Amino acid sequence: MVAWPHFGDQHKAAELLEANGVAKILVSTMRMSTEHEKCYSYYDVAFDEQKVHDLFKEVIEEPKYKKNMIRLNAQRRTTGGKTLAVDTIEKTYISGVDHLLDKGMIEKTKKWGFFTSRCSICWCILIFAALVFFTVQYFVLKGEYDKVLVNYDASKK
Repeated sequence: MVAWPHFGDQHKAAELLEANGVAKILVSTMRMSTEHEKCYSYYDVAFDEQKVHDLFKEVIEEPKYKKNMIRLNAQRRTTGGKTLAVDTIEKTYISGVDHLLDKGMIEKTKKWGFFTSRCSICWCILIFAALVFFTVQYFVLKGEYDKVLVNYDASKK
């Protein structure tokens, strides 16, 4: 595989595939910027046709990639793969998750109440911190966006 991760978990998945010797990453830098154009498009040239050609040629012709893919396929087949995942999801849907929960912890948290339980306090702090962070980011990016619009309007006149 020649990977070209864009966002989310794709970067980590591509790194894992490359670490297992079944892939090469075409572009490994995450596009993080406060500039709108750089975040949502490939503003800067990241590769050329020669790099694409060389990576595909390496993955196709090097025997180590085929050998590693055979090894990963064997692991997938012997560990249950998607069949095990689907069965686990279906069984959990049917039987629920109550049998997986720590009964002692449930009894302790019932005594604490909602607002005094450790978990709910942590979640409240986390949600508050995220709310503050994203609010600040909104106003910072909005301010920069407004500057860009003003400059754009000025350049049109």
